[in-house]
Amino acid sequence: MSCIRMHLHRCAWLLIGFLGTVDIVSAAESGNYTPPGGTPSVDSLMESASNSDYGLSTLMAQQSKSGESSSNRSASKHAVGTSILVGMGASSGGSEAAARKVLRAENRKLKRQLTDSIAELKSSQTELEKSRKQLSDHQSVRIEMQKQKDTLQKQLSDHQTLLTATQHQFKEAQTQLEAVRKQFREADIVREQLETALVSTRYQLVQANDRAVKASKSVSVPLDSDNRKRDYVVGQAMASGLKETLASYAESGLSLDPVRVTAGLTDGLRNRMQLKRSDMDKYYLTFAEQLQKQVNAKVKMGEALIAKKTAGRKPAKKVNGLVYFVVKKGHPIKDQDAPVSLALSEQIVDGATLSAIPTLTLTADDDIPAVVREALPLLGEEAEVDAYALAKVVYGNLPMPKGVTPFTVLVYHLKGIKPQ
Repeated sequence: MSCIRMHLHRCAWLLIGFLGTVDIVSAAESGNYTPPGGTPSVDSLMESASNSDYGLSTLMAQQSKSGESSSNRSASKHAVGTSILVGMGASSGGSEAAARKVLRAENRKLKRQLTDSIAELKSSQTELEKSRKQLSDHQSVRIEMQKQKDTLQKQLSDHQTLLTATQHQFKEAQTQLEAVRKQFREADIVREQLETALVSTRYQLVQANDRAVKASKSVSVPLDSDNRKRDYVVGQAMASGLKETLASYAESGLSLDPVRVTAGLTDGLRNRMQLKRSDMDKYYLTFAEQLQKQVNAKVKMGEALIAKKTAGRKPAKKVNGLVYFVVKKGHPIKDQDAPVSLALSEQIVDGATLSAIPTLTLTADDDIPAVVREALPLLGEEAEVDAYALAKVVYGNLPMPKGVTPFTVLVYHLKGIKPQ
């Protein structure tokens, strides 16, 4: 701003100087010369003879002195006037045109300077307006920035308040965490104590088991008569049934200690009980409940496997745990009492084939297994039927094939064949 003011001041002085110069040049070109004291006239130079008493000689003497003095003054004035006139004559003579040319050139130069100064003045005014506008914009920006600053300051204050609250919550959480860690440390101590006690108990159980095994070792008895041999064989048969029963328990997911079972059998044969009858009843009911839970779990697993293998297929028949699907429809059987011919295969799901009968002819008088009997209404010539079931459903109490447990999922493929 100070630079703009100085520039405007300079332009104003140039304008004043130019105007003064223009006045001087105009006077030199168009004005008339007026000598100082005016132009002398003859009358003003002549003095009237007011005193007639003066003699001619006296008058002449006075005139002579006065004339000399006046001549000296007039000569001086004339010399000055003559020099001025000579100078003016010289200036107005051969040099007048050159002087006017110089003055016109100077005039044009000053006009250009004036034009440049006016342009600079306008530019300065434009810059001034821009500066004022920028100043106004800057003030608006400053006001907006102040508003933003106030907003940010408020947000900062809110965040500081929130941070303080969060720090307080964090301290509380740390306190709670430390309490939980203390509980964990105490639990670890208890766990270590329990593990120590468990190791000791296991050792004691191993020792007791070893003692029981030694005590339960069979004693060689003489088999020197048919009755003694018979009794021994009956014991072996009973042991075989017991082993199958224990194996079925294990297959259901419930294992028993053979040593303890043997001890219970021995005491039972001897009419002895090492526990009270009420305790015996309690533990037997516990065993029965555990076995039932394991059996239910295995059944559900088998049913889930059947559902997985038959997903997306609509069963044609469900009866007593048997699920039938018609793979291919055949020609209906006209005579229901006529013999039926079919091909049958038995297979473990995702496993081995247990049996395969290429041709089986059945009559109404035959003892037909349920899995086949329930499939006959769905069969016809060239018809195909699949049946899914748990092995326990199919075999019941009958002996099962090798490698088959009560919870094994079996699939039967039946195909109707035209009678020969």
